Amino acid sequence: MPLINYFHLALSDVKTILLKHDEVDIEKWDECIAQSPNGLIYAESRFLNHMSPGWYGIVAGDYQAVMPLCQRTKLGIRYLYQPAFCQQGGIFFKEGNLGELEAAFLPMINSFCRFGEINLNFAQKNSTVFETGKERNNFLRDLSCQSLNEYINTRLKRLKKYDLQYHVSDNAEEIISSYRQLYLNRIKSIKNRDFENFHRLSEQMQRNNRVIIRKVTHSGDNKVFASCLLLTDSRRIYNIINNLMPEGRKSLANYFLFQQLFLEFKDSGKIFDFEGSDLKGVGYFYEKFATRNEPYFPYRFNNLPKAIRWVKD
Repeated sequence: MPLINYFHLALSDVKTILLKHDEVDIEKWDECIAQSPNGLIYAESRFLNHMSPGWYGIVAGDYQAVMPLCQRTKLGIRYLYQPAFCQQGGIFFKEGNLGELEAAFLPMINSFCRFGEINLNFAQKNSTVFETGKERNNFLRDLSCQSLNEYINTRLKRLKKYDLQYHVSDNAEEIISSYRQLYLNRIKSIKNRDFENFHRLSEQMQRNNRVIIRKVTHSGDNKVFASCLLLTDSRRIYNIINNLMPEGRKSLANYFLFQQLFLEFKDSGKIFDFEGSDLKGVGYFYEKFATRNEPYFPYRFNNLPKAIRWVKD
């Protein structure tokens, strides 16, 4: 039996129901994400199917609002987690009051899982229902903006001496493999299955022209100095993977890569989403390119029995 709840919204009682992923009306779910003012690629059914097989979803009314619940079970206990390559979750809505939706959704979350560590999206900044932790940076750039920070311009002026070239690619496997090799020690939370799932997701999205792969090479030996794999929706270009080789760091290859990306997509009408970061060096680099910061919020709850609650605390 699915969990069902009712709440009062706009002078009517709205049914809120918890569904397994294979019970969700995918077309209506994705339409809600596309029409939500806070819609993000991470909540699309295709993304969830690949990166969190077995996900559930809370649905309000006729898909006026939804919330994906990415869940796993360990030692017989169901818990919520944040999938790899999936920065933000939480509530997405095309109709309704967010505060009322949060008040309706939270009891269903607590009935479904007793523990969770997830990220809510940027729209839930002023939540009085979810007790969120310290905000996390997410820098954005309006691609219609032509100006660059003086710090960036100073470095771009030095690029001529490095003789770099900008290339279009369709080799997702190469970019993902490079990412694993470069950052394996920093990303221990990402498992082999996560990389395999993301590779399959990228291949599927490539068939719909929603993947952008670019490389920067040295013209002398065609060696790759920097690369990226970006995903797109109707509003944003998401910086999912960005690789910077040791040689590329010395030759400012990442500055060149992003400069060329911004020139290429300046007329797209989209926002470039850097996907972070709270890492000091990375965040500093992204912030210099960004036109604004749009933070998101971690949410953690622990309703486990007292006898085992300490394990997660």
